[in-house]
Amino acid sequence: MHPTALIQGCLHCTGRLLCYLLLTGLAVSSQAQQPAEPLPVAVSVDVIEDYERFLGPRDPLAISDFSGPFSRRDVVELILLQQALHLGGFGWPLTFIPETSYRRVIRQMAAGQLISTGASKWHLDLASAGDALLISDALVENGEFIVGIYTLATHRHIQQAEADQLRQWRIISNQHWRADVHTLQALGFRRITYGGDWPSMVRMLDAGRGELVLAPFPNRDDLSIEVNGSRLLPVEHIRVAISGSRHWAVSRKHPQGPAFFAALQRGLAQLRLQGVVERAYRQSGFFNAQTDQWPILKPVVSAGGEPAVGSPPAERSAEGAQ
Repeated sequence: MHPTALIQGCLHCTGRLLCYLLLTGLAVSSQAQQPAEPLPVAVSVDVIEDYERFLGPRDPLAISDFSGPFSRRDVVELILLQQALHLGGFGWPLTFIPETSYRRVIRQMAAGQLISTGASKWHLDLASAGDALLISDALVENGEFIVGIYTLATHRHIQQAEADQLRQWRIISNQHWRADVHTLQALGFRRITYGGDWPSMVRMLDAGRGELVLAPFPNRDDLSIEVNGSRLLPVEHIRVAISGSRHWAVSRKHPQGPAFFAALQRGLAQLRLQGVVERAYRQSGFFNAQTDQWPILKPVVSAGGEPAVGSPPAERSAEGAQ
């Protein structure tokens, strides 16, 4: 049986209003009886788009090779979520709800309006919801989330900069991505400009409202990232380790939340045992062999010997995070 995931919503993307009514195959059940209402799972707009491009006509449950165009961490996590639910014996179809705000999605899960999200989120952020959320075992363990510092491909002088020169430029982040912001502060970045979602951050780079962003490495020979016609390249031979672990969250208040969570945990354990999670991250480029030997940027240490992780003023953006 091959149930269908319905993806719908009005989305603001690249400056224009897009109305989606997308159908994609989602085989999460071997049960003959289908429930009337699919369960709502939040997925970022750009992830939905790349997921559709990566998957094409293929069944997400049949994916064993996670390499190729449009593969990235968020995309493979959406596939892993479906595979884990299937392995765990969960038989309800899912609806992908476009995610427009990181903070709002956590609130909606806590209230039972969403059952889960397609991509993992930081434990630090999920824990702030108290016992309203069920938090899965880690997909990404503490110390495994390694990213690059990216800039526009035209900024060759920044790509070749030394580590101690990077702090002079503005780096764009989201104020609700607390793990990212805390890491940037510990690394001594003081010119932090806050934006919204990932595509809007890239638009800010194009508009000259910042020079740098953090981004996971892709599975490309040149490590380039392309977003809506903009091409980004990493600062050469520098990596950043973001502290914390990442997990799927499930709403405790949603009627199907406990059953969804139990199946997810069972399936995730099997995927880990089979080596599928690590393979997916490596083939997507998130665990990136090309950068394994690059040095990791170290935190700035204060006179007292502790990382300088205060809350310095940051430059605000008109596109501020929601």
